[in-house]
Amino acid sequence: MYRILVAGERPEEAKSLAFQLGFFGHEVTPSAIDEALIVRSLLSVRPDLLILSVQSAAARPVVRLLSQVAELPVLILLAAEMRDDLPWFLEQGAADCVTVPVSPAIVSARIFTILRRAIHERNDGEAPITIGPLIIDPRLHVVRHYGRTIPLTPTEFRLLHILARNKGRPCSHRMLLSEVWGQDYAHCSHYLRLYIGYLRQKLEENPRNPKLLQTQWGIGYRLAVPAAPGVSSAEAVQPEALSA
Repeated sequence: MYRILVAGERPEEAKSLAFQLGFFGHEVTPSAIDEALIVRSLLSVRPDLLILSVQSAAARPVVRLLSQVAELPVLILLAAEMRDDLPWFLEQGAADCVTVPVSPAIVSARIFTILRRAIHERNDGEAPITIGPLIIDPRLHVVRHYGRTIPLTPTEFRLLHILARNKGRPCSHRMLLSEVWGQDYAHCSHYLRLYIGYLRQKLEENPRNPKLLQTQWGIGYRLAVPAAPGVSSAEAVQPEALSA
């Protein structure tokens, strides 16, 4: 199966989860949340995925460090009282966040989902996606618009990348939320509205009258494809929406 490193603020809980995940076929190593210890473990274990069990804001420096040095997916198990901090962890590049308590079976299912998505992105991410003046390079995580590099957060990049892969086609709210934030957040439409707003501020000439990131009322959003020379946008055929 997969090699997993589990680090927790409460070492006994990390050991317990590591033991339980072993029953699902994973090779799991527990660790305490300590910057030096985790880095050494990453080098020795070379895991496919890192799980961080976060109980307090004291873990933030470790998460920030890992977002800079660890090139692997991170799954955050977040204490329920820290649910309001979930957007911050996603902004730091976490692949997914799950509030605890949660069963080991659900954690194992999330591991498979995250790593399947990572493999898919690696396989699909070699060629940049060009949409008019917009160029999205999934391999380098670089976005250029009219030749200018646009700084995006990891969450903004994931959202734009999914829209770009489906360029010209409407993507439903549920599909975008599930792909970017995970199945647990498929009904959190306020997250999607917020991040579409962020992208429009960075990419649109007039964010209040967007031409690129268009709203499909009653469906979701789509990344518009510029019309070919001599073809008006009104003449373009609207493809069917992508549902969840």
